[in-house]
Amino acid sequence: MADTGRNKTRRGFYTGLALLAITVLGASLRLWDLGDKSFWSDELISLCSGDAIQNVKTFLTPSCGNAHPPLYFLLVKIWASFGQGEVYFRLLPVIFGIAVIPAGFILAYELLGRRVAILTALLVAVSPFHLLYDRELRMYSLLTFLALFSLYFFLRALRGGRSFHWFMYTVISTLSVYVHYHAFLILLFEWAYFFIRYPVYRHHRVKAIVSQLFIGGVFAFWLPGLIFQIQHPELFTLDHPDKFPIVIAGWLVKPLYLLFAVSLGQTILPWNVVALAGALAFGAVAVLGARSLKKEKEVFVFVLLYLSLPFLAGSLIFSSMPKYYLFLAPVYYLVIAKGLLSIPRVQAQAVVLSILLVPVCVSIINYFHNREFHILAQVDPWRGVGKYIREHQRTGDCLVAIGSGITLSYYTNHFEGFAQPIYGNHFKDSVECLDAGAGRQLWLVGADSGFQRVTNDARSWFDGRYARMDEKKFFHDPDRLIKSKLFKKNFLDYRIKVYLYEKKEDRPPRME
Repeated sequence: MADTGRNKTRRGFYTGLALLAITVLGASLRLWDLGDKSFWSDELISLCSGDAIQNVKTFLTPSCGNAHPPLYFLLVKIWASFGQGEVYFRLLPVIFGIAVIPAGFILAYELLGRRVAILTALLVAVSPFHLLYDRELRMYSLLTFLALFSLYFFLRALRGGRSFHWFMYTVISTLSVYVHYHAFLILLFEWAYFFIRYPVYRHHRVKAIVSQLFIGGVFAFWLPGLIFQIQHPELFTLDHPDKFPIVIAGWLVKPLYLLFAVSLGQTILPWNVVALAGALAFGAVAVLGARSLKKEKEVFVFVLLYLSLPFLAGSLIFSSMPKYYLFLAPVYYLVIAKGLLSIPRVQAQAVVLSILLVPVCVSIINYFHNREFHILAQVDPWRGVGKYIREHQRTGDCLVAIGSGITLSYYTNHFEGFAQPIYGNHFKDSVECLDAGAGRQLWLVGADSGFQRVTNDARSWFDGRYARMDEKKFFHDPDRLIKSKLFKKNFLDYRIKVYLYEKKEDRPPRME
């Protein structure tokens, strides 16, 4: 018995050491060069939403074109009290992203034990999918963190029935529905699982109902905000609703693309040879994991239902971008970990793990080098654009910005020094400052492929009235043509173009 206890202590020590090393690895990836990329519009909406919160009333009032519940933005508001800048602000989601690593370990340990838990934590730590969204000033890493502990305490409450576990489950689930509406999909899964296992867990029905009533009662304070968002969708959505990039045969492509994104991230293109091989490898190991899980019926039902029901229900109700399902990823990695460990020999397990990690590493390298991003708005160099404009700007200049209002405003100090900046689709309706403004210089900034026609029309309009003095292009997309063809969506050759004009009558005569 003494030897058994000693061995157990030793295993616990080495398990803790392994988890610490994995967490440090994940933290290093998430913290490396954190301020390299400019803020993009979604991140600035988070800042705007946080800044709009001044009291309880404004906390419960939708603002800044943001279509989510307010809790994360309250955290941003508090966080902003102690610092500024890209690195500092992004530390907030990074902290939650790092915390997801041990949280994934804890849930996997509860379901399948130590070895699966260690591998699950490793896959979370190096996941390009997590890396992309853990480093954004958005709520996705927080939702994932809360989701994992909601699942964990839900399981512990069902298996043990302790009031403490029901209390923790209720509190965490209440917080999660104030972070993102997709948290209700997690509640949907938990209720579905409870009813499937009702013969076993029916003695918990009173506590389960009380927990849901409490969650619903607290959420009721936000219900007017939700109703307002539903009634006025034009105020809380961008001009292009969030969708998967691939739309042909969407019923089939959407889940396949989600699996691809969760496996390899969104910084390696699906037709990359390494990506194709990696996707096949992940798929094969996932099948092995599912087959192995069948031997443990309760866990199999739990995992299969969790990975399918939220996505299927969410696709019918909500927008379907992969980032909204980041909370599914750790449980998917649990299946991959189980599949790896079902391979008979340790040497073979190591070889297969290495094969999986090759495309993962390529995706991570692409991320840090701004290559093969599926959503290029995340790497638009707005900091460089703002610097260029500020260096050449004169007081009283006029500016028209198309498809770039909030980001350009942030990086040009909220248009300081400009005469009534104009941005949007209908610039011709408000052009008084262009002709009557005090400044000689005029700026046209075009961005976002969805506004390409508007930008081209504006450029032609400007060329006909003013003298073009300079043109600056930012971020060339080498994969534009093939992405346009396969994603069935327009992509720009250069993400951002800045044109500098002068009024013709003020232009000095050209020297012959």
